[in-house]
Amino acid sequence: MLSQLFTALKDVQAESLHPWVNKVGKGAIYVVEISETGTPLSVRLRTTPEPLSCIYKSAENVFPIIKAKTKPNRNYETVIVTAIRNCVRFAKQLSFFEPAIAMANVEPEMWHEKFKEVWEHAKQDGILTDKDDYRKGYLLLSRGHIYTEAEYNEILKSNANSSGSIGVCILTGQQREIETHKFPSRNLPALGNTYLFARNEDIPCLSRYGRNGAASISVSKRTLSELSGKLAVITQDGWKGKTWATIQVNGHNALLLAYTDTQRVELAELLASDDDLYAIVCEKVLAALKAQTKQGANPSLVKILCVRTLDQGTKGIEFEKDIDSTALLLNLNRMLELVRQAPPFARFKKDEKVVPLSPYRIANLLEYQYRMDGGKIEVHSEYFETCLELLIGDVQAASTMLLPVALQRGTPLLLGNGNTDYKKIISMLYILRGGIMETTAFNIGRYLSVADWLHRVYCEQVRGSLPSQLIGSSYLAQTLTNPQRGFANMSLRLSPYLSWAKTRGARHAGGIVATLDKVATEIVQSGGFGTKTTDQERADILLGFHFRKPAASADESEVCEKDLQTATSVAVISAD
Repeated sequence: MLSQLFTALKDVQAESLHPWVNKVGKGAIYVVEISETGTPLSVRLRTTPEPLSCIYKSAENVFPIIKAKTKPNRNYETVIVTAIRNCVRFAKQLSFFEPAIAMANVEPEMWHEKFKEVWEHAKQDGILTDKDDYRKGYLLLSRGHIYTEAEYNEILKSNANSSGSIGVCILTGQQREIETHKFPSRNLPALGNTYLFARNEDIPCLSRYGRNGAASISVSKRTLSELSGKLAVITQDGWKGKTWATIQVNGHNALLLAYTDTQRVELAELLASDDDLYAIVCEKVLAALKAQTKQGANPSLVKILCVRTLDQGTKGIEFEKDIDSTALLLNLNRMLELVRQAPPFARFKKDEKVVPLSPYRIANLLEYQYRMDGGKIEVHSEYFETCLELLIGDVQAASTMLLPVALQRGTPLLLGNGNTDYKKIISMLYILRGGIMETTAFNIGRYLSVADWLHRVYCEQVRGSLPSQLIGSSYLAQTLTNPQRGFANMSLRLSPYLSWAKTRGARHAGGIVATLDKVATEIVQSGGFGTKTTDQERADILLGFHFRKPAASADESEVCEKDLQTATSVAVISAD
């Protein structure tokens, strides 16, 4: 992972960051003002939202932070006193830092008792409330000033011990001071504390050429400092959605990095958004990329990196990709244009249409095997990298690979009762199929949909109630695998409704029959019914069943069909 990060982040502009500078984890932070001898004087809740940094050499060497959180099956007094003792021990190494000088000679047990007194006084004075609980967060030691990341960096660079051996850095090829102790770590979003390189000295099989731990690899302290600074810049809180996003890959937490050296647009969110407002993100990125093109700027290289938790304590690079910003612009424009051209759904009350889906949302939909009753079972699978190709690579190859999986996972939901993912599944099939293809299979799906419409009108006017499943829906599953058999079986049940519509039906029932006749003629003229279907044909049948015919190819009678269907139809989903 170290060499890949070094290569991937080489163009990121950032000040080198001392390896000991790190962010504080999540949780409430209580500022404890201390005297020149380290005695607790007051305590208050830190309310500012800005991220907080600290000096972090290792999990047991942190300052001026005391991790006060409880631990399962551990006596809390022992936990907090041990945390204070570690803080005091590390403070003795930081003789150049004023708060550390104050804490260097503290007795941990006495300090804790005094702190509890100060805590109770703060509650009595109204500074803290009964809801405050330092056991759920951190204590920040202060001597009247809370230091920033830049201040910690400057202090450590000027004063921290930098003695070490000289050697050739394997990443830069330059002769520098080599890191021979623990490598630096960063508190990364989604991943938590992440070491750039880790090798347990106590495991003999991890030795290399007789060397263990950090000594098994030759990397300069300067290179590590620069790499740590670049990671800090690219994962800063203010750039969430622009250069980084948190995702899940095969059930594991992962960090997606997506950035370019020329722009700070929502590239990470473009690839990994799971939000219903994704269309707005797409338009913002599209506008930014178009503006760059109009200004005559050279295309920039978009770098994409996915880092995930491989197992407990181990992080690694899942994949790394590069794409020219011009290619990204073309693919994004293509997807948005495809969504704009989509006809309305035929089976919902309103004129609802396809929504754009990010590669991550498509991958999320493929993480589940859906059932006809609307339920779903999680099935871990690694399709995110392939889904990314829909925006950054070979769209046709990616669609061909993903379409069979989408059909296998989502078809049961489209055959039964809907849930909140119903429209997303249809939108996903539409995007993977590349839009509406007016094939024979598409017309077969339309015929089933119009048959549902006729059956619905008949039941409303003759029976006064709807069945649990309309006629077209009941034969959809059979038609998907064998259209010839499905239509043969359906024709036996459809005849009475056709006769009623031609003789005693409502005024618009005859128009429905005319539409059925027209679609049937198109099916026959294009080759008729087959006994087997391909993945593309099954997708077309489902799209024909759920979409109206595109307006560009609809004649006057089908415009009438749309108006009548809108007037007489409620969402068939509720009847399926």
